[in-house]
Amino acid sequence: MSISSVSLGLSGIHLLMSKFTEDLHTKFGKHMCSLMFVWSFIGACFLTFDKPFVDTGNGYFSAWATVFGSAMAMGVNAEALGSKLKGLGSVMSLLASSVVVFLASAAPIRDEDPNKSEAFYACILAVVTFVVLGLVVLMDNRDKALPPKLYFGMMAIFSACWIVMAFLVTFRGPFDVTGKYSRLCCFSIHCYI
Repeated sequence: MSISSVSLGLSGIHLLMSKFTEDLHTKFGKHMCSLMFVWSFIGACFLTFDKPFVDTGNGYFSAWATVFGSAMAMGVNAEALGSKLKGLGSVMSLLASSVVVFLASAAPIRDEDPNKSEAFYACILAVVTFVVLGLVVLMDNRDKALPPKLYFGMMAIFSACWIVMAFLVTFRGPFDVTGKYSRLCCFSIHCYI
């Protein structure tokens, strides 16, 4: 109840501020959008990874639609991302996919799933990918780029590893059916590929 109530309250306050108090909206609007994004993302993770929306349905989609809407309110769109990322779109999507795969793989490892080894591979690959590509982004922010051949080789290796992981965790398990954890993990894997 708190996820939807706080989201509704923040949205209502933001709407009233934009309509009646332009100076407050200019001063605090960006911060409210950021707070709404963080709140809705954490809430969507809790609601869809644990309970009650473990299967795809209206609640599942509305939880993630709130995250998407709050990201759009912050000004996150393809044009804004394209200008800030300077050609790192695939790296950023892989970083996001790594976070989702790590979160999704933790439960099958913890719950002693029969396909624990596949989940373990996915978890390790997600962590390694996140660390290495995080360093690539940091280097790019400091205007230091990897040599093109090294960058291409690294991305080719990651592509091969992620393709193997996609086949392992979606055909053998633990993400072989639509249900708990599998939607986001499969979506992230297949979006990257």
